[in-house]
Amino acid sequence: MTGGGLKRVPASYTTMREMVCSVADSVSSTTAEKKRRAPLMDYLGLTESSSVFVNKAADPFTDTAWIKYAHPLTFVTTLESPENLSPVPVDDKPRLLFYVNFACLDYLEAVISGDFVKRVRTPSEHQQGFVYDRRASASEGFEAREGCG
Repeated sequence: MTGGGLKRVPASYTTMREMVCSVADSVSSTTAEKKRRAPLMDYLGLTESSSVFVNKAADPFTDTAWIKYAHPLTFVTTLESPENLSPVPVDDKPRLLFYVNFACLDYLEAVISGDFVKRVRTPSEHQQGFVYDRRASASEGFEAREGCG
């Protein structure tokens, strides 16, 4: 799991993508004498939220395997920075993830997760996707704990 789940990744890996790609050839199958890597299903989720952002199962060495998609009843955008909470258009910079889950009927679930993501255009999809980049740091204006709670 991308995001807070990285807290248990050994120090020798800097990202979930690096870790998964390093073991991908060990998790494979052989069909008709052709070796195939197992498809990756990585998601971004928060303990406090009922929303989970998933990717499409794909070879972990492809960029599309790391694109997350929001549920159609979830509004997702990115914010300028922890100091400036203004929504920004799609660009190639890592931005702070913000979402509103309209599927949550008991309360208003509007979340600034402490995760930086890059929004990506995906012409074959009905919505834009995003790729996890990193957790926010204390030097950027606030400290976000990793993982549960």
